[in-house]
Amino acid sequence: MAEVSDLITAHVPIGVIPEESVNLADKTTAEDVVYFVLDPMMGNIAQKTDVVNKTAHAIMVLTSNHCLL
Repeated sequence: MAEVSDLITAHVPIGVIPEESVNLADKTTAEDVVYFVLDPMMGNIAQKTDVVNKTAHAIMVLTSNHCLL
């Protein structure tokens, strides 16, 4: 399901953009990816300018045509 080469758990500072967080997992395995940020109650698609806040618990990297989107 994930479109990264290595699945990791990382603690990142507040204010980091999702792409920088995902780069810690080495690289994405697909060309056209979407960052799905999961909050405690529900998730949303992160825009390029969105930043990680203290309620973000996970970032899923999915292809833009994935069935969850």
